[in-house]
Amino acid sequence: MLKQIAWNTFKNTGDINTFMELMEVDKAIKDANEKNLIENKEIYANRNRKIKEWEL
Repeated sequence: MLKQIAWNTFKNTGDINTFMELMEVDKAIKDANEKNLIENKEIYANRNRKIKEWEL
């Protein structure tokens, strides 16, 4: 969605800097979401390990 906003802003203003800044924001949001997903998977894996240790 942000990519579309960036593109429309560029088409209306012709300002490539605005387009590039919005694209960087979009990339940062995606990176943050991916990092959060990886951290959640690690937390889940750690919980499973602890449960298995108690089962022994």
